Amino acid sequence: MRFNPRIWTPIAQVLTVVNVVAVYFAARDTEPGHALLHAALGAAFLFWSERLRTQAARAYFEGEATQPELMSGEMDHVRNELADVQERLDFAERMLAQRREADRVPRNG
Repeated sequence: MRFNPRIWTPIAQVLTVVNVVAVYFAARDTEPGHALLHAALGAAFLFWSERLRTQAARAYFEGEATQPELMSGEMDHVRNELADVQERLDFAERMLAQRREADRVPRNG
């Protein structure tokens, strides 16, 4: 089944953002499994949106550039996006670790 990239690319991008934000909230509530699930979903939606975007670009440029040139640029973009997602996941993990450490420290009072 082919998805129309014009419709589904923005939907996939919104789902990516929603899941990345959900990582923060799940990590804040000290639910590492839940945070990891949202991180994985965010990455999956990111890759899906990129695939849809490249399909649209391929249909638009049809014949103007060779396939290896398109793939090289697409791979660079995907690498940058993956690095961004990894940074966000690392941030969520640090937030989760800080929360756990704060819960372990006894409070004076």
